Amino acid sequence: MKFENMFSPIQIGPMVVKNRFVVPPMGNNFANTDGTWSEQSIAYYAERAKGQFGLITIEATVVHDGAKGGPRKPCLFNDNSIESLSKICDAVHAEGGKVSIQLQNAGPEGNAKNAGAPIQAASPIQACEAKDIPKEVTTERVYELVKGYGEAAQRAVKAGVDAVEIHMAHGYLVNSFMSPRTNKRIDEFGGCFENRMRFPRLIIEEVKAKTEGKVAILVRINSTEDI
Repeated sequence: MKFENMFSPIQIGPMVVKNRFVVPPMGNNFANTDGTWSEQSIAYYAERAKGQFGLITIEATVVHDGAKGGPRKPCLFNDNSIESLSKICDAVHAEGGKVSIQLQNAGPEGNAKNAGAPIQAASPIQACEAKDIPKEVTTERVYELVKGYGEAAQRAVKAGVDAVEIHMAHGYLVNSFMSPRTNKRIDEFGGCFENRMRFPRLIIEEVKAKTEGKVAILVRINSTEDI
């Protein structure tokens, strides 16, 4: 069997990827505890670029302070990580690859101890694989969280990424709004399908506005929740 298209370029928004080989976002716990990417992190992604993957996706990166799912998760809720992210982009670009970064808030799947703050979700419903019961996000706070995604994407663009991937799957914060199992809200973000999609739609619109068409915008969603 021939896979001719696997070795041909593909255009995604403003980004042209040299082939169809993609490194998905995989947590590696190589980040520094302050949320910056370590030298080990940089070397990890540089090696994958040397393998000639067309698109390399950086692991789930925290977009809001107080939402870390683990002690060694990279973060983009302030400017501290821009420099180390730039080094990853430079290393991948040197091999002709493109960089996508996954933006994430663990939400109900997080851990209050690691996060240093109570975990949050659409409704106070415990995640299947988590111990903590999340606090319901206030309506006002939802709009603040939307801005956080846009600001993180803006920092990623400054560092030189070619695409951002918004994590809306696996029971994390955004998925908790999308799912009727975990969203029992009675405001404009709960109830009917349109309302449950309002948070993710606003995030996409905010990211588009903040990145000004400079990067491709990808979204990760569930095909099924298996629950």
